[in-house]
Amino acid sequence: LPFGRDIVAPRAVATELRKRGGSKRAGSQDEILMSQLREKPRILVELLRTRRGRDWIRRSARKRFNSTTVSIGIRDDLSVPFAAPPAKIPLVVRKLQPGDDLSLVDDVPGLTPEKARHRADQRWLLNSDLPPPWVAVDPDGAVCFIAYMFTSEDNDRMQALWGPLAPKVHPDEVLIEGIFTSDAHRGLGVFMDAGTKMLDQARALGKRYAIGVAGEMNLGTFKVAERAGWKRQFKRVERWFLFRQRVTFEPLEGTTDFRSYG
Repeated sequence: LPFGRDIVAPRAVATELRKRGGSKRAGSQDEILMSQLREKPRILVELLRTRRGRDWIRRSARKRFNSTTVSIGIRDDLSVPFAAPPAKIPLVVRKLQPGDDLSLVDDVPGLTPEKARHRADQRWLLNSDLPPPWVAVDPDGAVCFIAYMFTSEDNDRMQALWGPLAPKVHPDEVLIEGIFTSDAHRGLGVFMDAGTKMLDQARALGKRYAIGVAGEMNLGTFKVAERAGWKRQFKRVERWFLFRQRVTFEPLEGTTDFRSYG
């Protein structure tokens, strides 16, 4: 999920946000919606009409009243080569192009709530003001993998979209975010192969490090990343108390070369 975002706005309200250009305002999609609730009572009425909307209001209010969310920052030293095993299918890894088949993120009937949420996250990112993502294209011409690679030149865009949750990328770094693999292509080694080819592009730009952020309980992400040489470096702590947010980036115990990302 983008920066550990844990709640997705109900579909009708998310559509309203896109109509109003909300995805380009500060904060996550949830923060944007909370801002809209203060400005547009009609959106609140729309939320109250559905059970999902009422649940979203309760969960969001509870989180903002008093909560702490911890995410872990990981880093890869790009000067150390890593030979990833090739995917089980041929892939073309490149930037997203107009006309690409993005059916992997379609909202289709029968999805589990978790899968629907992950696809909604990706559509939200694609509709934002972020640079185009990197994609892997399968032999049939369909996009089967999406990920974003940001540089320090993208800091302003990320801050405008995610606010203080976005780490400020250093000039010798890239930030990898929004990783998503098609359900039909899981288990084929796509993630490792495509991700490694993306990092080859970062090396070509002269970057020394790649960083990423994942929720502290996202053990699968850490397992795959550490197998590829990534190391845990810092933690991002998001604290809410009485509807006021505070975000800090802190070194993990044993880290000797911590960089500030706030």
